[in-house]
Amino acid sequence: MRPVRRIHTIGRGTRAWAVLLTGLVAGGRAWALDPVLPTSQYVLDRWDWARGFPEETITDITQTPDGILWIAHADGLLRFNGSTAVRSPWPASDVMDRSMRRIAVDPQGALWGMTATGSVVRIPADARHPPEGTPVQVIAARNPALRVPPGRWAILPSRDRVRAGSPGGMEELSIGPLPVAPASLKVTPLGEQIAIALGADESVWTASADGKLERSLPDGGSQLIVTLPLGPIGRM
Repeated sequence: MRPVRRIHTIGRGTRAWAVLLTGLVAGGRAWALDPVLPTSQYVLDRWDWARGFPEETITDITQTPDGILWIAHADGLLRFNGSTAVRSPWPASDVMDRSMRRIAVDPQGALWGMTATGSVVRIPADARHPPEGTPVQVIAARNPALRVPPGRWAILPSRDRVRAGSPGGMEELSIGPLPVAPASLKVTPLGEQIAIALGADESVWTASADGKLERSLPDGGSQLIVTLPLGPIGRM
């Protein structure tokens, strides 16, 4: 007999996220839907506000190497271990800027996030996870009166630096030893970007609203790769 597999939805309405989880905390494999398996063999679970999830819009989801699922939403960050959802406490001085837009994991396993104003936050790879929530570290705070355009909602962590979208373009922070602090800050102006991704060689790839695919090199140079005739890219 084939095992029953579970499909989990997080959120509500058209903004709900579907997640297929197998051995989440144990680091098991996640399976795609099996086209041979009858739909009657699937069990649909739904996690919403009644089970500890936020009523606010969910903006991003990622998983750290320890198996924890992290959920970014319009009022902060949520830790989920497959059964229990716990909100992360925010520093009191930055409580007005916790509307998360993007989260990503760096090569060391730390979680990085960007808020609606471009503030950069972090949860270390070796962070403890107390029952009351994993505290968020604010690495770079921004003006709460400003907002990052949707096309720049990106956080791109690498080994020694973090690139994050900002109202003025793409900000680059050189990260020093713990306690984490930005050692320098560089802003690369961007136009109407709608998709941003980090290459294996530390270059930043951007796609613009008019279909241009560009590559920004680590040394500061830039290169136009191609202009796509079919219009803009949704997300990279």
